[in-house]
Amino acid sequence: MQALSVPVSKSGGGKTKLKDVRVSYAERWQNNHWRAIKSAYGKSPFFDFFAEGYHDILYSKYEFLLDLNLALLSKCLELLNWHDKQIEITESFVEAPEPQYIDCRGYISLDRTPPGDEDASYSRYQQVFGKNFVSNMSVIDLLFCEGANANVIIGRSSMQPR
Repeated sequence: MQALSVPVSKSGGGKTKLKDVRVSYAERWQNNHWRAIKSAYGKSPFFDFFAEGYHDILYSKYEFLLDLNLALLSKCLELLNWHDKQIEITESFVEAPEPQYIDCRGYISLDRTPPGDEDASYSRYQQVFGKNFVSNMSVIDLLFCEGANANVIIGRSSMQPR
């Protein structure tokens, strides 16, 4: 597993709002990201169906990190056929969102076994590397390996936010 991160430009000091964080193009990080994705998933069953959309987003040169993240998230929702899901950006931190919203902040973790993960139940699927199933991967892992069946896999899994 390789963690991919997008370099950002340094701001003029002080705290920078998330919406104002700019992507840095001083390095050719898009090439590194695309090579890593292609190397890991190029032989997966659904890579050829979904790869172009991700490639186009990575090479679009978004000015702000938030816009890049929203484009990637929107692509994932589109490929999962979750057209009824809307992404809403708040102007300030909301401690406890209204019940009609799904608060996914606790789902994101860089750890292989995040705290609280003991209660999660992941439906296994055939991954392209290794013999043992690795949970808590990425949605592109699921999409490239399972295609349209990704919704079924997600539906069979139970996760509690951390």
